[in-house]
Amino acid sequence: MQLSMNRRHFLIGTAIAGATLYTGSAGAATGTISLTDPLPTDIPKGTKLRIADQNETNVTLLRLSGGLAELEKDVEIEWQNFNGNNFVLESLRVGAADVGWGADIATAFGRAQGTELYNIGYTRNTRDYYGFYTAPGRGDITSVSQLKGKKIAYPKGTMMSVYILKVLDVAGLKPSDVQLINIAVPDIADAFRAGEVDAAVLVAALRLKLEAELKDEGVHLLPEGINQGSGLSPIYAVRSALEDPGKAAAIAKFARLWTAAQLYKDDHLDEYAEAVYVKLRNYDPATARKLAGLEGKTEVPHLDANLAAELQKSVDFMIGAGELPQGLKIADYFDYRFDAINQAAAKEYAGL
Repeated sequence: MQLSMNRRHFLIGTAIAGATLYTGSAGAATGTISLTDPLPTDIPKGTKLRIADQNETNVTLLRLSGGLAELEKDVEIEWQNFNGNNFVLESLRVGAADVGWGADIATAFGRAQGTELYNIGYTRNTRDYYGFYTAPGRGDITSVSQLKGKKIAYPKGTMMSVYILKVLDVAGLKPSDVQLINIAVPDIADAFRAGEVDAAVLVAALRLKLEAELKDEGVHLLPEGINQGSGLSPIYAVRSALEDPGKAAAIAKFARLWTAAQLYKDDHLDEYAEAVYVKLRNYDPATARKLAGLEGKTEVPHLDANLAAELQKSVDFMIGAGELPQGLKIADYFDYRFDAINQAAAKEYAGL
């Protein structure tokens, strides 16, 4: 794998200009630090980080970018692989993982379950990853507003459910106006095919597959759902790990390399498509390339009040649906120290 000089330099660098960091003594790792203290840089030998991934997405990207080899120089990594954000949150809740990866307001769901999680980084890709589709035989439905009284596949407590509530709101419907049928994410495709629901949200890979498979059965995209996703994906860490000096330093290094890996994908889309969509998910090369392209370009938003306000809108939808507790403020669950790390990583990757 060939990297440009600035990107190769980025991956082997040990300092980040502009980040709030400190170098403590080796003995400091035996105590704890506050979330208001500067992030440590010393990673004691033997420091272990347990990372909950989904579908091997992040470990693969880090391997492709060279970040995994760099991370493993200082940190013992235990990768956990799950199919779905709920499983990631459960691993964090029971103390089996230190860091997780999810979508949109995953941290809010974790907090509602009693886990002390903090957002440490975000990326944004396409807002059109999800699509709102009519099921086979429902070709007469051309608008989400026509779903009043109808059955919608609703994977409760997931990012899809956030999206569904947003789209219903756009169409002028309340959750009580429709039948929200709680169906686990892996079971949505089968329920959709079987006509057990009138509509469902499909992710990009399923969209391509089912559009082709069911094109003569009335399956089509409903316009209100277009570009209603946030496109946001966070990494987050448990408080106990952030209060451990060694783990906090390891997490800071992980966040830096994770940010670079997300940007690396944009510049190496064919390599990414082959590694993720062909080798891991068994798509043919042409479909894999199309799916990789559908993810869109990567942005690295600031961990700031603007991002918190955007996410709070999603939180408020879920509060209104009774799926999150009243008064939950996602801004309280940002570790703002990581913003400088992530932004410096993005700038250095770009050679700025």
